[in-house]
Amino acid sequence: MKYKVYTDFGHGGYDPGACGHGYKEKDIVLSVGKLLNNMLHEDGRFEIKSSRVDDTFKTLEYRTNDANNWGANVFISIHCNSADDPKAIGVETYCYKLKYRELADCIQKSMLDNQVFNRNRGVKEGNFHVLRETSMSACLVELGFISNGNDIEILTKKQYQLARALYLGILKYFNLEEVVTPSDQLYIVSVGAFKDINNAKATMKKCETIGLKPYIHIHKEDYNGLPKTIWRIKRTIWFRQNNIWKC
Repeated sequence: MKYKVYTDFGHGGYDPGACGHGYKEKDIVLSVGKLLNNMLHEDGRFEIKSSRVDDTFKTLEYRTNDANNWGANVFISIHCNSADDPKAIGVETYCYKLKYRELADCIQKSMLDNQVFNRNRGVKEGNFHVLRETSMSACLVELGFISNGNDIEILTKKQYQLARALYLGILKYFNLEEVVTPSDQLYIVSVGAFKDINNAKATMKKCETIGLKPYIHIHKEDYNGLPKTIWRIKRTIWFRQNNIWKC
């Protein structure tokens, strides 16, 4: 059985939500939410439904009724914060009553544990419609202050990290371990290293005779004045030409 996660992206359409530094809340939460949905989908243990998947407006009643009728296990509403004081900063998560705080605690803790935010504004009670009228565990997370210069950098440039923290918080709530999918791993098998290109090609032909599809990787010994140990950990970009990978 898959867990049913309802993701609610605040505002939308003619309702931009909070605005600051040239950005709109509705756009930020939709972008982060789509990343979260992708992570949940790739995980394979969740069904996902969202209140909106584009720039459209949905009423609060629509959002809660849709989640209730679907039979969601959890409801997560994603928002950005704003304040008149531009120094207001950090992440906070709301639940309807503190006795229903378990989901909010998991989300808030994950945002901090994954070092997306340093300022912890805590878990709080909030008499919000989407928390009050949902029949499942629900929380509303304020990702950060769109009105703050530091937080806006996180909201716009660390959206993957925000989505991942939300994802890991959901896993924590359901007491699940993170699944490492094959797409997250790359296994490289080497059969030799040669100074002479002809020896490399000869080994390549031997591999082909037993059904393998080998490639030759060419490393340029160009350290640009750096110590060899530093050069070896620099990121390498490869391109393929005639079955030979070069950097």
